[in-house]
Amino acid sequence: MNLNAFVRDRELASRIAKPGTESDIALFNYRDGERHLNIVSPVRYPAKLSSLIFSLHMSNVALLDISEMNREVGEIIVAIDSLGMTEGGIVLRNYLLPEQIRPFIENTALRDYQMLEDNHEKVRDFLFSLAKEGDDDGPVRVVIDHYFPVKGIGLVVLGMVESGVVRKHQDLRLYPTDRIAHVKSIQVHDVDVDSAGAGSRVGLALKNVREDEIERGMVLAESSIDVIDGECEVEVEVSPFFKKELGPGDVIHIFAGLQMIPARVVDGSTTAGRSSVLKIALEKRFLDYEGMKKLLGHIDSPIPRVIGRFRKIEG
Repeated sequence: MNLNAFVRDRELASRIAKPGTESDIALFNYRDGERHLNIVSPVRYPAKLSSLIFSLHMSNVALLDISEMNREVGEIIVAIDSLGMTEGGIVLRNYLLPEQIRPFIENTALRDYQMLEDNHEKVRDFLFSLAKEGDDDGPVRVVIDHYFPVKGIGLVVLGMVESGVVRKHQDLRLYPTDRIAHVKSIQVHDVDVDSAGAGSRVGLALKNVREDEIERGMVLAESSIDVIDGECEVEVEVSPFFKKELGPGDVIHIFAGLQMIPARVVDGSTTAGRSSVLKIALEKRFLDYEGMKKLLGHIDSPIPRVIGRFRKIEG
């Protein structure tokens, strides 16, 4: 059983699990028999909104520590709410009481989050209590978050098995390219395995793909994935906390899976709390498939920079 959890506080994450790969996001892992816990923490947040959004995209549940209510905590709440992450917990610090926090979360996806004491063993047990079986019967999709060459092995990619079961010696298409990658070997928590099911964090040694062909956010898949290019129309549910009015000429960013794509509003307008249709022009193509978590952001706005969730309706 696997659980992928967002933990904002890296120090707490390091007490819950063993540190691993670190870039703009930090990864931690813990294994207890057949139970695997993968923790993702946003290293570069609040300077980089993408560090927060990518960490949340890689997670099924969220753990938020709060010492005081400030702009950063508010922005994280907006992001979690926009992504519809309804399962998680809140660690209260600095003598905060639950009744001081509830007014800020009662109308959000966090309204049922459990209030927790700052005890890493109890927090770990709580996170494991949220684990569910993954979608092993679905089509294979592995979302890539890191990649590097390994001497004597070749190109290795790290990522999450979002659905299905990836198997050794399997051929998968590297989206959005036409390249077919061959899976030479698989590791889970540094252990060689023949297959890995949904929810697993994997290291895949690949054949037929070069390092310069890989980007974060690419997907290894056995079935077709939509590739969106040029212009498209999207329906946006704008957060009531996003203060800027958007209209033609505004530059926004698409966060889809682990992709961050600049785009420009061509037609339409919207403002806080509204659901609107915008026509946007993409700077480069992005991947889209059913179940992918998607947000729009405005990285040059004052916090909160999260516009809200969206779905593609044409293009």
